[in-house]
Amino acid sequence: MFSALAKAMGHAEWSEDERFSTNVQRVHHRDELDEHLVPLFFSKSKLEWREILNRHGVPSDIVATVPEALEKATWVEHDHPDGGSSVKSLIGSYRLDGEILVAPRRSPNLGEHANEVIEDWLGE
Repeated sequence: MFSALAKAMGHAEWSEDERFSTNVQRVHHRDELDEHLVPLFFSKSKLEWREILNRHGVPSDIVATVPEALEKATWVEHDHPDGGSSVKSLIGSYRLDGEILVAPRRSPNLGEHANEVIEDWLGE
């Protein structure tokens, strides 16, 4: 896989370099390898690198930053017990039997259901 990455980056000779010839060697010389890789990765966009790497058989895709992921996320709002505001909850991207699961209500406040839980535990 490293050989394909080296070719994709335009430096096929890296796979012949003793410092990078095995995974153990690459880990041992990580700082040196990063000095080569980091500037190259910053020289092109994420989309360009995905295309280049995939063309060379290097499995890759774009990983969203947290702000990018949250921008595309789906949210649901629940009323807050103060009566004047709402609480947003993130809807997960997973599905169960083809359905998106949405919380039917907001998360409880700290200790909000303590009495009910204690009564349930004590059987009263």
